[in-house]
Amino acid sequence: LEALYDRFLLRKVVEPVSDEGLMELMGLGNPGVYDPCLEAAGAVAEECELFPGLEDMIEHFSTQTTKVIIPPDICTLMVQLRNHLRQQQPHTDNDDHYNEASTSISDRRMVKATKLLKLSAATHGRLTVDRIDCLALLPHMLWNVPHQQPVIQNWLLDNVTP
Repeated sequence: LEALYDRFLLRKVVEPVSDEGLMELMGLGNPGVYDPCLEAAGAVAEECELFPGLEDMIEHFSTQTTKVIIPPDICTLMVQLRNHLRQQQPHTDNDDHYNEASTSISDRRMVKATKLLKLSAATHGRLTVDRIDCLALLPHMLWNVPHQQPVIQNWLLDNVTP
């Protein structure tokens, strides 16, 4: 299952929707409100485009991301965090079995996290990943169960900030 979980890089705890919120999600919150994108006949495709220019923006930042470098101190920080989390890992008799409570970070997830850190730098107009990228993103990428997130956040605060 670890390979499956690694496909979902960003993680966020989401509480259940309230009854009123559920009504709104189902489209019953504002009956009679006209939305041209919901009307199949007569709607022009450009009117329904939720994010105009999104494809161009994705192409631009994909190109910019390839120019972003990760400084050695950020690489070292990530390796140290991974080692710290590995030490926090509960030991089991069966190491082949995926353990949800494990805080082990796969190579695959580390590579994906690195790509997202580079994207963060690029979207902020920088050519170098900064510690702020790590503080902002890593706590939302490296946990398996919600109670692990504060452990990661606290470690980063202790090791990134002066």
